[in-house]
Amino acid sequence: MTVEELFKIWLEFKSIEVKKSTLSTYIRKIDTYILPVFSECLLNEITISNVSHFIIELMERLSSKTVIDIKTILQSALDFAHTHNYVDRKIEIPTPAHNKTEVETFNAKEQKKLINYILSDLYNRNFLVLLGLQTGMRVGELCSLRYKDIKKICNIKNTVQRIKNLESNSPKTIVCMGTPKSKLSTRPVPLNNFLLETFSKIYDKQFDDCYILTNTKEYSEPRLLEKHFKTLLQECNIEYKKFHALRHTFATGALRMEIDIKTLAEIMGLSVKVLITTYIHTDLDEKIKSMDKLQIMA
Repeated sequence: MTVEELFKIWLEFKSIEVKKSTLSTYIRKIDTYILPVFSECLLNEITISNVSHFIIELMERLSSKTVIDIKTILQSALDFAHTHNYVDRKIEIPTPAHNKTEVETFNAKEQKKLINYILSDLYNRNFLVLLGLQTGMRVGELCSLRYKDIKKICNIKNTVQRIKNLESNSPKTIVCMGTPKSKLSTRPVPLNNFLLETFSKIYDKQFDDCYILTNTKEYSEPRLLEKHFKTLLQECNIEYKKFHALRHTFATGALRMEIDIKTLAEIMGLSVKVLITTYIHTDLDEKIKSMDKLQIMA
C-alpha cells in the first residue's frame, strides 16, 4: 500500500468523525505538503529517518504551528495504518520545537484612534470591527451575525468560512455557514451598553433578517471583512495587523481590567488553558508594574 492509498482510506474514516471544515483542512495540508513528497512511497518504506528529514525541511519554510499540524495528520494516518495491520511496526514522529511568535495587539492609542474613526463614520462593516474589538469574537462568527442577533445577550451559534469543495473540483473552494469550531465556541456573549447604543444608530427593523456584513439575506466570507479592516487601518494611519489581533487585544485588555479568567474564557469560547497560553499578552510596562508590587521593603 502506498501513502496516497493510505490517506484515501484514512480520510474516509475521518469524514465520519470530523466536521467538513476540519476535513477540508486535512485535505489541503495532505495535498499541499505530504503527498508531493510521499505519494508513491510504500508504507514499509516510511522510516523515522526520512520522516524526520521531511519535518526538518518544512521547519525551514513554514511556521512551527503549521509543521506541528502536518506532523499530527501524518502521525494519525501512520497510527491508523498500524492499528489496521497495514504495517507491522509503529513509527513515532519527533515533534518539532514550537517557537511561538509574539502575537500583535493594538495598543491603547491605536484602539482609541480606531474607535473614534468608527464612530465618526458608523455603518455596518465598521460596527462589526468595533464588535470584534469589544467582544473578541472571531471573524467568521462576526460574518454570521444578522441584525436580529444583536441583543444584550448575543448568542454565537454559527461561523462562516471558506473551505475546500469536497463534492467536486469546480469550484475548488466554497463559502459555507456552519457551527463554531468547538462546543465551547457556541456561547452567549453579553454586549455592553456602549455597543448596544452604537448599534441602535445603524439599526433598522427592516434589516432584521439580513446579515450585518452584507446588509442582505446572503452571507459572505471572512475575507470581505478582513479586506475592509485592512482599508480601515490605512484610513486611520495605523500599522497593519491581522483581524485576529482584535481578539488578542480584547483578551489582553480584559485581563488588565481584572476580569475573572474563567469568565473571560467562556466569553471568548475557549478553555482556560488555551486562553492563558495563546491569548494573554503583557507588555514590558505591565511586567515592571507587577514586579514593583512584589518588592519586599527592607
